[in-house]
Amino acid sequence: MIVNETQGIAQQVRQFILQEFPQANERSLGEYETFLGSDIVDSLGIVKLIAFVETEFDITVEDEDLQPENFQSIARLTQFVKTKLTRK
Repeated sequence: MIVNETQGIAQQVRQFILQEFPQANERSLGEYETFLGSDIVDSLGIVKLIAFVETEFDITVEDEDLQPENFQSIARLTQFVKTKLTRK
C-alpha cells in the first residue's frame, strides 16, 4: 500500500471515532493514543469499530483477529485494515 492509502484509512478511522465516540472530541486524539484504555471506546464501541471496518473497507474480521492490539489506536487499526486488504 502506498502512503496516501495509509493516510486515507487513518483519516476514515479517525472521522468515525470522532463521530461515534464523543469522548474523543474532548481531547486531541493522537495516532498512537490508546482509546481502549482511555475511556474513549468501551466493549460496545469495539463492536461498532468492527462493524465499521467490515462495512467501510469490505473486509471480514475473523475470530482470530479479535485481539485488543488490533483495535487499540488509530495507528494499529489502520495497520490491521491494511493487512486485511493486502490479503484480500
